Parts: sequence; C-alpha cells; structure tokens
Amino acid sequence: MTERTMNTRSTILDTALELFRSNGFESTPMDSIATAADVAKGTLYYHFDSKEGIIDAIVDREAAAVREQLIRVELDSDLGFEDRYQAAVAIMTNLIGATYAKLQKIKYIDIRDKTMLAMVEFCAPPFARILEQGNAAGRCRVEHALEFAELTLTFAQFLGSPGAGEPSIPRRIKALVRFSSVLLGMDAQTVERVYAPLRKQFEDSPAPAGEGDPIVDDLSARGRRPV
Repeated sequence: MTERTMNTRSTILDTALELFRSNGFESTPMDSIATAADVAKGTLYYHFDSKEGIIDAIVDREAAAVREQLIRVELDSDLGFEDRYQAAVAIMTNLIGATYAKLQKIKYIDIRDKTMLAMVEFCAPPFARILEQGNAAGRCRVEHALEFAELTLTFAQFLGSPGAGEPSIPRRIKALVRFSSVLLGMDAQTVERVYAPLRKQFEDSPAPAGEGDPIVDDLSARGRRPV
C-alpha cells in the first residue's frame, strides 16, 4: 500500500468517525462520507464497500496501534515486570477510555462487540507475553497467560458501561484487582498500584449522569428489547 493510499484511507476513516459521532451511524450515508472526505465515491468504495467495513477498520486501526505500543513495552529491557504490567494497563486504559468509549457513543448496534473482539485479538497476545515474562522472573504465577489476558481485556470493556450506573465502577475495579491478584499470585497492594491508571481514567471521566447504555438506546430506537 502506497503512502498516498494509506493517507486517503486514513482521511476516510477520520472523516467517517466524526460524522458517525455527530450525526449517528444510521443517519450518515456513504455519499456524505465521500463528500466530507473530499474523495470520489469510486475511491471510497475502492477502500470500503460499506459503513460496517469502515467501522471495522476504525476499531482495528486503534487496536493495532495499541498492539505496537504493547510490543515496545514487552521488549523494553530497562523495565521490570511490575513496570511493564503497569505500562501495559495504562496503554490499554487509554484505548478503552480515550478511543473506544467515544466509538461506543456512535450507537451502532455491534460496536461494543467489535471493540471487545479487537482488543482481544490485537492486545491479548503481547499482554500475555508480558505476563509470561513475570512468570519467568518469579514475579507472578499465572498458569494460562493468554486466557487471563483475554478475560481481563473483556472485563475492562464493561467497567465504564453507563447503563450500569457510575457508583458501580469502583466496585468493578475492586473486583478486577481481586480477580487479578488471585490468578496472578500477586499481593493485592501491588496489583492495586498496577491498575491505578484504570481507576484514574474513570475518576477523571465518569459516565455522564442520566446517559443510557448506547446499545440499549439503539435497541429501543429500533423497537427492540435487549435480551
């Protein structure tokens, strides 16, 4: 892929994201994306055959960027295990809080599933390798590092779900700390320090009062009930 092609693709994704966030997924036609991105319709359809394809590309792009950051942490020989673990949590917290939380406000019916699956696919493997480094150094004792990483990332996606109410967030983080402490064989105070970036993210950016769950809202708009 040439640099020009990559730049065009990136422009389309950035433009579509802004339109989806301002107008909603359903109310944004492909024609509007082409016009706002200043590309021909043929160029748009060359890169993406549907709005769903654009959403997939946006989600994967953000997760892939985070994967590269995690790999750099994994390979940083100057960091001890606890520092690597905390850096990994901070990186993935930023993905959840700064990027995916905004995507989930698009009110696209499958957005939460897509963000969760992308995190697991792109981020769990390097996160698991960091945990295996901790095993090798005797700093933790996790038997199934990849599965632990997958479960942790899945759990973290739902920490700030506004549908559950802001008061439950501290309890969810406490549960995550306890869960991680037991499965990693680490003391709870150390794990608490590791998850400090996650706690700070939700303290600084609480769910807006009265804001419903985007998935439930979208189901209601379509006359369906969540199961």
